[in-house]
Amino acid sequence: MGAGGEYYSIIVTADWERRSRLLSFPRWAIRASVIGGVVAAVAFCLLAGGYASVRSEVRELERQRDRDKEVAQRMQGLVRQIDTIQMKLDEIAGMRGQITQMLGLHGQRSAAGASGGGIGVVGQESDLMRVFRGKERELVGTLATDLGSIDHELEGEIGVHRGLQDLLRERTLLLESIPSIRPVTGGYISSGFSRRRDPITGSIRMHKGLDIASSERVPVAATGEGVVVFAGFDGGFGNMVAIDHGFGFVTRYAHLARISVSAGDPVQRGQELGLLGNTGRSTGPHLHYEVLLEGIPIDPSIFILDGNG
Repeated sequence: MGAGGEYYSIIVTADWERRSRLLSFPRWAIRASVIGGVVAAVAFCLLAGGYASVRSEVRELERQRDRDKEVAQRMQGLVRQIDTIQMKLDEIAGMRGQITQMLGLHGQRSAAGASGGGIGVVGQESDLMRVFRGKERELVGTLATDLGSIDHELEGEIGVHRGLQDLLRERTLLLESIPSIRPVTGGYISSGFSRRRDPITGSIRMHKGLDIASSERVPVAATGEGVVVFAGFDGGFGNMVAIDHGFGFVTRYAHLARISVSAGDPVQRGQELGLLGNTGRSTGPHLHYEVLLEGIPIDPSIFILDGNG
């Protein structure tokens, strides 16, 4: 290689040729080629590194997208769990309201009702995603476990409330069914629940009820809620009505002048059954009233709670 002026010259000789060739290149062309090669090498290195970086970022974005998709699916499951818990809270609040009403505590509000309802969860999944960003899997797993525990506890709470409701319903029905008022307004007790001399035969025998003397055709009322099991004429009892109140209680109303109900009719406490009379084995207008518990006659006066016994 030689140099002359502004050119670089190269003499090329081949073994099979007898002459030589002279190749001349301007100095600027050589410099431009060198610089271009360096620039190209640097650019290649930069592009290769940038491509690798971009590929790495793309892979990370894909992994993040997969994580977000998984978290979104689990969040939807959590939202469904929260909805289920909210329904159970509403059910408990409803049962508390019914229990409060059954207990007569109408002026009080349950804690759930006073708080305005709801469990204060974020309504939109996007909001939940922002809350959990960065620790999605860990926090979602923890929340799912906590919600499962809450759901289990609520099931137990619902069971307790249902049991209490059933107990209160039974107690309420018992209170409504037990004979507890005087079957006739006015009049007087002419014969009590005790041994006495029979007014017809004169023999001493047990009188198994109360005789309430009054004017004929005075209304006779049911002393508790129940179902009429007999309504008709029954020998010495004359016209009689018998009511099954449940819980082993049965009441009888005898010597009626008229019967106003039929067998199978449901009756409420205070409902008219007929009119006081003098039918059957009777010496004058009166009501013979009996209370039986499990088939055994007991003193009706202990069940008269309206102050007129």
